[in-house]
Amino acid sequence: MTMKKDKRIRQLEAELEAKNTVIESLKQELNYVREQLVLYKKTFYGSRSEKIEIPDQLTLNLFNEAETESTVLKTEPELQVRVTSHSRKKSKKRGIEDLPETVVEHDLEDKTDPQTGKPLRLIGTNERKELVHHKEYYEVIKHIQYVYSGEYDEEIETTPMYKGDMPKAVIPKSFASPSLLASILDKKYNLSLPLYR
Repeated sequence: MTMKKDKRIRQLEAELEAKNTVIESLKQELNYVREQLVLYKKTFYGSRSEKIEIPDQLTLNLFNEAETESTVLKTEPELQVRVTSHSRKKSKKRGIEDLPETVVEHDLEDKTDPQTGKPLRLIGTNERKELVHHKEYYEVIKHIQYVYSGEYDEEIETTPMYKGDMPKAVIPKSFASPSLLASILDKKYNLSLPLYR
């Protein structure tokens, strides 16, 4: 019985030793994979540079063997460059700049400050273009709104601003007019044309 136990103990020790060697090899493989993952992350997510630093690069002469051993047969002629001016082609697209334009000015009737009675100063203009659809043609209406300022008011610590009355745009910050939008809706829903036409 003791022989059987000794044999069984030796067998178990051999199995344990085999398993320990397998565990060690797996640990080494795991460490290798971890190092590869760290290296991959560093190259993928890390800072990139085209520089490769080679120690003593100036003294190695790795890439200029042909230059150091070759002899010069002819000197190269100087390259003469002549630059001529060129004009850009104009685009073929038609914008609203090509359409006839009507200017509508929105100005104040009374150009005196209602608080002080002194004349107002013109400080600028606000401009807005609007595309209007007529039955046979399109037209651009340019609205110009004059902006005036009065004298500095010490009580409220501001300068009053006065503007001419200008109609608001149907769609803010666009050049669509009510007639253009009506034309688009008519063509889309009554004539069943696609929007790009």
